Amino acid sequence: MAFVENLLDQTQERLEAQMRERMEGVETFIDNLNDLEETDAHNPRQVLDELSNLVRFSLRLTPEQQRALRSEPEQVLPEVQNQVESYLANQAIVRLLGSIERRLEDSLEIEPGRVSLQDWPSFAELVLAALQNTFNRRRERLLGGNGDGSAGLIGADLQNALARLEEPIGPNALVHLLMLMPQGARAAFDRRTHRRVLLRTTRLTYVYYAAHLLEGQETEQITGQVLEHLERAHEAIRTAYGLMDWNRLAQTPIADLDAATQRGLQNVLDENLFQAAYHQPLGSLNNKNRDRVIAEMGRKTLTEVYRKLLLSVITELWVDYLTQMESLRVSIGLEAYAQRDPLVQYKNRAFSLFQELLNNMRLGVVSRMFTYRPRDLSAVQANIGRAEAPPAQISQGPEPVGVAQSVEEGRASHEKKRKRRRRH
Repeated sequence: MAFVENLLDQTQERLEAQMRERMEGVETFIDNLNDLEETDAHNPRQVLDELSNLVRFSLRLTPEQQRALRSEPEQVLPEVQNQVESYLANQAIVRLLGSIERRLEDSLEIEPGRVSLQDWPSFAELVLAALQNTFNRRRERLLGGNGDGSAGLIGADLQNALARLEEPIGPNALVHLLMLMPQGARAAFDRRTHRRVLLRTTRLTYVYYAAHLLEGQETEQITGQVLEHLERAHEAIRTAYGLMDWNRLAQTPIADLDAATQRGLQNVLDENLFQAAYHQPLGSLNNKNRDRVIAEMGRKTLTEVYRKLLLSVITELWVDYLTQMESLRVSIGLEAYAQRDPLVQYKNRAFSLFQELLNNMRLGVVSRMFTYRPRDLSAVQANIGRAEAPPAQISQGPEPVGVAQSVEEGRASHEKKRKRRRRH
């Protein structure tokens, strides 16, 4: 509702500004017509075309009004002003209604009529009333409550989903039900295939509900809630990575894990427990130690994921930064001809570009740290340790005959060249 109220106010302001601009242009045009001599070659039709180009739409005048526009333009001025006002108001209303209906994905059932600036308050009330009626119809269709005892579309979908559940309602089931509510389907006719199809529709948008929950709260309070939510999301992602590693390595002894994972587990487990379980499968640990191992594995994997994310963001932005610096170097060289100090200009702009680079890096990492997934997840997970291959042995035996012979031939050739230079 607030969006529509702001849109109405903005449309009214733009309409008033356009009206003043067009009316001033029309009055100036009429004054210039009065200054023309009667012997001027412009006929009434040409004058009407020029005036239509000025107001940016086609004016409709009778032949008598066209002749009066050339001879006595003040008589036709009220009619021209009425047409300009009607055209601008109708154009603004059509665009306003189209914008609202496109946002609602529903019709307000309002026919654009003749509305002047004096009637704008009543028109705004009409739009708000139609908007409220549209909301009421949508609420009855989705939630029911129209007196016939129906549960609405959302209620019917929830009942069907609950009937299909084979286990008690838990967190996963609640998330599934919450994701089921905003989306719906309706039957439609595909003109290309001439078949009946189901189209996905949006019933609800949770972001508006979240905006209502945040309304009236202080900035510090909202910031604290957002940070707390992000910390819980970080913990959930870390636990998910840890569970993936645990399920994959539950039957693997600690001794077979890679060195980095062993060091991490040694830090979270007691020394005696670590030594006792060193050759035992991870699945033999109790629940308390199991949670510690899962948390450590998730921390290690998530750290590697963040490292790869930071590297990818830096690589992507660094290339753009170098391109900008090269362009800056060329432009500063050209500005040196304009009697500017190139060194000062280069330092100032380079500092601004570097600050922008740092800000973009922070923004890129924070905006993707909860959604980034590496292509090769196994590269950042805990793995079974691999024995290092022994270094290659260097042969201490006699050199091959071919190699020794080549060396002797090289020495003989070198001695011949030295003797030849001495003779000369």
